[in-house]
Amino acid sequence: MADPTHLPRFAALQNRNFTLLFSGLIVSNVGTWMQNVTQGWLVLQLTNSPLWLGLLGLSFAVPMIICHFVGAWWSTASTESVSFT
Repeated sequence: MADPTHLPRFAALQNRNFTLLFSGLIVSNVGTWMQNVTQGWLVLQLTNSPLWLGLLGLSFAVPMIICHFVGAWWSTASTESVSFT
C-alpha cells in the first residue's frame, strides 16, 4: 500500500466521473442556498414579520427532522413488518 503522506491531496478529482459528480453537487448546493435566501428575503419583504420568516425556516427543517426519526425507526423495525412485497 502506498504511503499516505505521498499521495496527491485531491487524488479523487483525477477521476472524471467523480469530478463531474463533485462539480454537480457544488452547483446544486449553491442553487439551493440561493433559493433559501431568496425565499426568506421575499417573505420578509412581503410580510415584514420575523414570525413568518421563522415559520419559513421551520418548514425547511421539519422534513429533515421527520426523516431522521422515520429512518431510525426503519432501521430498528423488523424486516417482516416493513416489507413491501
